[in-house]
Amino acid sequence: RREGFEVRHGLPFEAECELQVPVGAMHSFKAQHNEIRWKVVVKGEVAGWPDYKRCFPVIVYPSNGKGTS
Repeated sequence: RREGFEVRHGLPFEAECELQVPVGAMHSFKAQHNEIRWKVVVKGEVAGWPDYKRCFPVIVYPSNGKGTS
């Protein structure tokens, strides 16, 4: 969540954030009748502009067995 920032005219808003997948969460997976898909959803509410929502796919790899991926 971010508030109180400025987007300069003619420039896109860019930000780096850390994404932590919960320990023990299922990795991305696709089979004939089943699928696990992850995505990051970005929603924005800007005064004087329509609200927006964008979704970006994320591939989660299986854990390395050490508590981190």
